[in-house]
Formats: sequence, C-alpha cells, structure tokens
Amino acid sequence: MLHSKKLIFDIDGTLYIDGKLLDGAKELIAFLNRESIPFVLVTNTTSLTARNIQKMLADAGLEIELSHIITPVKSAISLFKSAKYKRIAIHSCSAIHSEFSEFTITDENPDAILLADDGSGLKYDDITAVLKNALRNTPLFTLQQNKFYSRNGEMVADLGFYVAGVEYITGKTVTNCGKPSQAILTLAQEVLQAKSFSEMAIVGDDLEFDILGAQKHGLTGVLIKTGKYLPGIEDNFAKKAHLTISSLYDLITKL
Repeated sequence: MLHSKKLIFDIDGTLYIDGKLLDGAKELIAFLNRESIPFVLVTNTTSLTARNIQKMLADAGLEIELSHIITPVKSAISLFKSAKYKRIAIHSCSAIHSEFSEFTITDENPDAILLADDGSGLKYDDITAVLKNALRNTPLFTLQQNKFYSRNGEMVADLGFYVAGVEYITGKTVTNCGKPSQAILTLAQEVLQAKSFSEMAIVGDDLEFDILGAQKHGLTGVLIKTGKYLPGIEDNFAKKAHLTISSLYDLITKL
C-alpha cells in the first residue's frame, strides 16, 4: 500500500510531543534518508514558525531541512499573494507576525482576516474585531480548524472552537489554510515533486483532519495510535483510515 509513496508526516503527536521525540522517530527518519524515500513534515501548529519548529526538532535530536517543514503560515502567505492582499488582520498570535513581513498587519480595513492562536485562545475583543471587519465582507481565513490537541498528556481545545464561533456570529465561511486543505497539500506536493495527490501518503494521529480529510483529496491515509489518538475514535466516522499502525517502528516495517 505504501510502496513508492512520497510521505507526509504530521509532527505534534506523530513524531514529537511535549518536548520529546516519539519512540522510533530517529530510526524512521534515518531509514527514509537511507532508502531515499521523499518526505516532508506538515503541521497545523499555529504558534511557531517553520524555523522555530526546525530548531525544536533539532534540540530533540532530529535534523530536518527547513524547506521540508510546511506550516499553515506558508499556505496562508501563498493564498494571500495569489489574491494580491496587502493588509492583513491577525487574531491573535504575535509570534508569527514576522512571517508576514511583506504584508501590513492592521485591524483597520484589512484585505483579509486570519484566525491564529498562540495556545491561550482568542479573546472577546479579538472576536469583536473579527466581526466588525467581517461585516464589511472582508474574507476570513484560519491557519487551521482542529478540534483539540494533546498537551502534557491531556486533551485541550484547539482553534476549531473559535472558527466555529466566528462562522456562527458572522454567517460566513472561514477558509482553512491548514490540513486537510488543498492549499497546504499542494505545497507538500510541490516540495515532494509528486505528479498527483495519489502518489502521496500522510501519517498522523488525527483521524479527522490528518487522515480522512487527506483521503478525500486522494492521498493514502495512515493513522498512528499516538498523540491525540483516542481508542475507539474510528467508531465516530463512517470512513476508515487506509492503514492503522501502533508506532513509528510499525511504520518502518510497512515501507
């Protein structure tokens, strides 16, 4: 099933969690490099730049080329450039402002509104500012819309909670720049030099956003039972992952 596939890996909960690499991460990356199997890392993390993520992984013992780390920020920038947007409102994560240096970051008459999160959640004033601009028909985007993630062994609410709220109060659809959007998967396809999505497989711990969403686009989905995976989660969905594995060591035997 995975023969000749170019691989996409989620990071948080799949390769790395709470400051440590998951068992088998080093061995897996060494195997991929040794066998010349193309791979990229695609994350829905909103509070870190690609360079920050690269350093975080390096500090944990995993060396990854910067061009092989794809974030929703890269996807958003690509979309904004295509639309020729110049003025962006970001609610709310100052840590990524430097990534948007070619744009003017402002709440005054922006060309687009971007929902982000530094882990502390959006505040009432953020939502009010979003509503004000949305009523002027300013397009709405989000870096991702995951429901929850694992932090220190506990499940905590993610940005999807706020995306749903913004859609409710504005009556407008928010465009997702993160997984499993076509925009971010296309960036991965370009780096992997894949002719089509069907040449790629994605490995992640989030059945809904990592796996089933990507499968709708034609990728092969591999669910790993680590990170945010919850036993029995498969029963909540009509569709299943193409392949389910228990660990990264298990994955190596499938390649």
